[in-house]
Amino acid sequence: MNRIALLCQHFYPEMISTGMHMTELFTGVAKTGRPIRVYCAPPVYKDDSQQNEIVPPRMTHEGVEIVRVATWGDHRGSVAQRG
Repeated sequence: MNRIALLCQHFYPEMISTGMHMTELFTGVAKTGRPIRVYCAPPVYKDDSQQNEIVPPRMTHEGVEIVRVATWGDHRGSVAQRG
């Protein structure tokens, strides 16, 4: 069976909008036995319980292999600050 590769900015444990939807969708697909690898950025937004957690560059969550890759710049703040 061929592996599915997903490229997205946000994924578990970053459970805000896109991260939440992609995590729910692809962990559901993984339950069917399909191998999945997600390439995403390190989490930017953390809730209070996650502030001191270090997120590893590679991990598996509910059957989904997650690979975190570096991105350029700081994507927080206003559009002017991002440029």
